[in-house]
Amino acid sequence: MREIGWDQGIRDVRGLLRFAMDLRSHDFAIVHQHFGARAVRKAVTLFSDSQLLVHLHSVPENSAKKTIAIRGANAVIADSRSIAREALECRPLVVYSGVSVPRHINWRRREGARDIVVGAASRLVPIKGLLNLIRATADLCADFKELRLEIAGEGPERSNLQSETRSLGIENRVRFLGWQPSLDHCLPHWDIFALPSLNDGLPIAALEAMASGLPVVGTRVGGIPELVEHGSTGLLAPPDNVRALGAKLRELILDKALRLRMGKAAYERARSDFSAEQMARKIAAIYHDLTAKAVNRCQQRPSILNWQADVE
Repeated sequence: MREIGWDQGIRDVRGLLRFAMDLRSHDFAIVHQHFGARAVRKAVTLFSDSQLLVHLHSVPENSAKKTIAIRGANAVIADSRSIAREALECRPLVVYSGVSVPRHINWRRREGARDIVVGAASRLVPIKGLLNLIRATADLCADFKELRLEIAGEGPERSNLQSETRSLGIENRVRFLGWQPSLDHCLPHWDIFALPSLNDGLPIAALEAMASGLPVVGTRVGGIPELVEHGSTGLLAPPDNVRALGAKLRELILDKALRLRMGKAAYERARSDFSAEQMARKIAAIYHDLTAKAVNRCQQRPSILNWQADVE
């Protein structure tokens, strides 16, 4: 793995040159772009003969236009149908992200626990809707003395979220876990996974929660309804609606059997539709197709050596 050091787009001329030189010095069959904008794609088409594969994981968060135009790519992958619909000037192939799914789940892991723990994991930014989750939790705490909320993640909204817990008087019921390199030690201690996003692509943390056997309470935005089957693997609420979010959480808090049934359904869905192996197979098939096109293109193109000989 090599790090080019190009992090400010077209304004970073030195970074662009480093990237161009790397493209020129290596005969890449495929360049798989996960992040970056038009400058990356333009550089690939200008400085190499590589097949360009663009991978869309989300739509722009901080732009008035939520669509993204893709030009010059040989193929485009979108993480969800929702993201694919926002892509212009291309026809993305939908390949759902995958996670490692364990073969066995300890369904009795929280048996005997006196508390109920709702967990959330995301960047602490406004679009993740965590303020609504904290407010819904405050409403529920009055009725459920055993309820706790744990939030894994870091970001600029942390101080605002902590301030909200203090103003609502629930600071002793909410734990901020900070950035976690893995959720493996968090998920076994949670009963419900909450996903209160105002917009989202296909959140990996929710997939990991499903793969660990947790029911998900989410919002009907972006790719979340493609992931969470309402009434089967979890419950969905309209976005930016504290009361509705709280009602869905209440439904699962009150019914342990429902939590277990939905958790088992979530696990089976993760295993059948969102495994890392399934994702890898689909992307490998796309690589194979692009590599074949690259080989065919090279065979049809006269070599530089023959062209020079003809001139002489």
